[in-house]
Amino acid sequence: MNKKRKNAELPETMENLKMKNEELEAGKLMLMARIQELETLNKKFEREILQLKENCKCPQDVAGNFRNVPLLAISKILEFICFDDIKTMRCLSSWFFTTVSYEFKSVFGTYHINLDDESEIQEQLSAVIERSYGPEIKFDFNFRTSLYIPDPDFVKEILLKYKDNITTMYIDICHDDNTSLLEQANELKKLEQLDIKLYSCDSGVCEKKHFVKTMKFLNSFISRYANKLKHFGIHNIELWEDDEYKISNSEIPRMTNLESFAISEADIPNALSVMRTVNFENITNLKMGTENENNLTNIDIKDFNIRNLSVLSLQNMDKDLAVALLNTNSSTLTSLEILDIVIDHKSIRNIKFSHLKYLNIQGMGERGSLTLVINAANTLEKIELCDTNVNFVSRLQAVRHFKFPRLKKIDLNYVSISKFVHSLTNACNSSTKICFHGETISRLLINFLCSHTISTLEDDQEYFFIFDNW
Repeated sequence: MNKKRKNAELPETMENLKMKNEELEAGKLMLMARIQELETLNKKFEREILQLKENCKCPQDVAGNFRNVPLLAISKILEFICFDDIKTMRCLSSWFFTTVSYEFKSVFGTYHINLDDESEIQEQLSAVIERSYGPEIKFDFNFRTSLYIPDPDFVKEILLKYKDNITTMYIDICHDDNTSLLEQANELKKLEQLDIKLYSCDSGVCEKKHFVKTMKFLNSFISRYANKLKHFGIHNIELWEDDEYKISNSEIPRMTNLESFAISEADIPNALSVMRTVNFENITNLKMGTENENNLTNIDIKDFNIRNLSVLSLQNMDKDLAVALLNTNSSTLTSLEILDIVIDHKSIRNIKFSHLKYLNIQGMGERGSLTLVINAANTLEKIELCDTNVNFVSRLQAVRHFKFPRLKKIDLNYVSISKFVHSLTNACNSSTKICFHGETISRLLINFLCSHTISTLEDDQEYFFIFDNW
């Protein structure tokens, strides 16, 4: 009985299979037709692309005649291009990539990283260093991202991982806790820039033996890199104020190849001892000062032959020393920062700047500030002004009229509307960007604020602060 049933179902199954086969064949024909259609379209697109290439007027080599321009000329050209355009230019071709990267070594190819014990970026660094370009990467490590001195074991771990890539380092040192820096296995073969900030005991009372340990460690550490360093900075060397805790010239190795030097929070004897280890004839970048009280006084720059600076940053220090540095470097400076130093305009009115492009002034008298600005007006490209403590004293009695032929940007950070500010905004050329806290403001608005506010102020009234409540 079952056999007869199976024989009866067999013709029905064969019929179903035949129908499915016919459906598949129909689908196959449709796919073949679609493939033929796509191939026809593809040939059409290929012909159009070929025609576009043949009719293209663009040069095959994007670099073109730039290849024949001397590198010195290219370097000068790049000085007049904003950074965003430089990044775009770098991506035009392999030639531009190589050339622009070479001219801006400190920007492209260097990772500037703040590190602490919990930094999530460590995983990313480990991945980056394993890539094909890993060996060429340069790291600028800052170990002072918090109020705490970095854990010595953490520092040792980082050194072991990235010692072949570290070119710049800023680190806090307490006594000789970071002895791993002296181990041969941790030698930083590419280190060129080093900043060290000294710390004392947590109790605030640092014994003589700790001072001896610190000096011994510094001598050993700096000696390893003294001939390789292009920048050296030492900070907070006013910890030991007693006469018995003074640094001698022999405790800091001489660094004859430095091009950049920074010193801050230092008392005079220790500052002089460190400065005598530097050959200032080669120094083009100098940073001096303190965030607190003025303790860098009575330093005679004639003793150090400081006269070839292109970048100078001064903060809260002796005004006579500041004037002396400006006077001897006026023909070479391209960048200048003066922070919290009130300089009499009469002492600098004859100091003319012939190459100054960037000027940052904070907490200085109006007359002194304007004198600096006018004496560099023909070359300035960027100005930053900040006056958080109402230190723009010695107010101008009238708006001064002059022009900034090259100024690209002026940034006013919490300054008061005054004849000084009005003088600066009036001097801007048609392409100058006027900003407050980095935000661009229209020229019409700034002119309105200046003219309206100044006309309503009496000499004994407080200045009107721009956007004070915003």
